[in-house]
Amino acid sequence: MNFHLLHRRGCRKMPGPNKLAFIGSCYAPLQALTVAKARFGNRVKACGFCCQERHERANLVISSHL
Repeated sequence: MNFHLLHRRGCRKMPGPNKLAFIGSCYAPLQALTVAKARFGNRVKACGFCCQERHERANLVISSHL
C-alpha cells in the first residue's frame, strides 16, 4: 500500500530531502497528522520511531513512500 510517513526533523529513519515536504511547526504529532491528512489525504502514518506523543513544539515533515 502506498502512503506518506510523518517524521520529526532529525529522525534517523527519514529519507533524503528530495522525498520530503515540510508541513510546518506543530505542537504535537496528532496535530501534525491532522495537518498532513488535510494536505495529503488519509494515506498518512506517523513514524513509530520519532512521533510518539510529546508536548514540545516540533518541526515535522512528510516523506513519500509511493
